[in-house]
Amino acid sequence: MVDVTFTLFNFLLVMLVVLALIVVELKDLLYAAIVAAFYSVIVAVLYFMLQAPDIALTQVVVGVGLQTAIIIITISKTRRMEEDSPGNPYLKAGIIMLSIILMVVFAFTFLYDFPAFGEPVARVGQYYVENVLKDVGAWNAVGAIVWDYRGYDTLGETLVLFTAVIIVLAVLRHER
Repeated sequence: MVDVTFTLFNFLLVMLVVLALIVVELKDLLYAAIVAAFYSVIVAVLYFMLQAPDIALTQVVVGVGLQTAIIIITISKTRRMEEDSPGNPYLKAGIIMLSIILMVVFAFTFLYDFPAFGEPVARVGQYYVENVLKDVGAWNAVGAIVWDYRGYDTLGETLVLFTAVIIVLAVLRHER
């Protein structure tokens, strides 16, 4: 029997490729921004399916909300339609598809040490629970995980949010 979650996950991955090709080929930049927002929604759903709700929430806020707003504000300050560019669109699509196929082959060839889909990664969580007091010396396990074990991850998320705020301020500033 086919797992419904696995099938949905693969369908959403295919939808990402389709939406990415649509964004690249659209001439109307406003429509491209709207399709890119749908792309970000699917990425957030995939993060949630991979049991990363914090990253999914960040994707919704930054990818769907702020990014779409910044792109639409930027488009409102420029021409809305892209001028025709020379080149074969089928060649571009072929290069993109070949790149995606190579990345998938690379991922399955060299990075296939993942647990089965839907199974929790109990090794890391179990290690945290058993060794937080010994390794960190903190009674607060959540704080120890966020600031000690996952410090670089926390720093990266903070950097993403800080960068988003700076970009919004730069785009929305008023010029005299």
